[in-house]
Amino acid sequence: MPRATSPFTRGIIISNKESGKTINECYNQLSLIKEKQKVSEVCSLDTIRRIYKSWDEQNPQIEPQYQNCGRKKKYDEQQESQIVNSVKKQPSQSLRKLEQNTDDNPSNLSYSTIRNILKDNNLNAYRIPTIQRITEPQKQKRLQFARDVRRWTNKWKSILFTDEVILKQGKIGSKFLCPIERVWSYLKDEMNTLKEDLDEASLFKFLQNAFLNSKKIKLAINRMYQSFPEKISKVITLKGNQIID
Repeated sequence: MPRATSPFTRGIIISNKESGKTINECYNQLSLIKEKQKVSEVCSLDTIRRIYKSWDEQNPQIEPQYQNCGRKKKYDEQQESQIVNSVKKQPSQSLRKLEQNTDDNPSNLSYSTIRNILKDNNLNAYRIPTIQRITEPQKQKRLQFARDVRRWTNKWKSILFTDEVILKQGKIGSKFLCPIERVWSYLKDEMNTLKEDLDEASLFKFLQNAFLNSKKIKLAINRMYQSFPEKISKVITLKGNQIID
C-alpha cells in the first residue's frame, strides 16, 4: 500500500501539473527541494504519475502545452458564419456551386474548407429522395382507402402484398417468385448457403421450405403487418400524400 503524500508535496505536484510541466520535470523539482530543505519524504515517479492522472480525471480539459497545437484555420468567424447562413438559406445548393458563388463565398474558400465548416456546425449532406408524383385524384383515392381500413386489425393478415423478384443460382434457370414485400432478401441469404447447383424444381422447393420455416422471415412479416395501422394513420394525416420515412 503506497504511503500517503503530505499536503505540501501534493500541492507542489498539482502546481507543476497546472503549469504544464512533465512528470520528470516535477520529479527533478521535488528532488531539489528535498536537498535544500532536507526533507525526509521520498516522492517517486509513480506517485507523481498517480497524482497527475487523478488531476486529469477531476479536471478534464486541454493541457496548456496542447492548446495552440495544429494548423491554424484558413477562415475567421465572420467567414464561417457567412457560409453557414448561406447553406441554411439554400439547403439544396451543392458545395461545388457554393464554392464558385462569389456572393456567398467572397473569400474563395476551397471545397474541403467549406465541407469542414459545415461538419463543425453539424450540417451534413443528404440526398433528396426521389418519389413518384401522384395526382390529386390519386391522393383522394388514397385518403378514402385509408379512412375505410383505418379500423382494421387482424384483417391485414388476410391480404397478400407481393413484390415480384427473379431469383437465380449460377447458370441454373430462373423462377419468378412473389414473396411478401421486403422478405425476398432473406430468401437470397438462404440461397447463398447452398453448396451445390439445383434444378428449377428443387430450387423452388428449397426456397419454399425456407420461406415457411425461417424465424427471421416470420418476424419480418409480423412487423410489416403491425406497421400498417401507423402507415394508414400517416396517410390520413398527410391527406393522401406520400409517406417519406
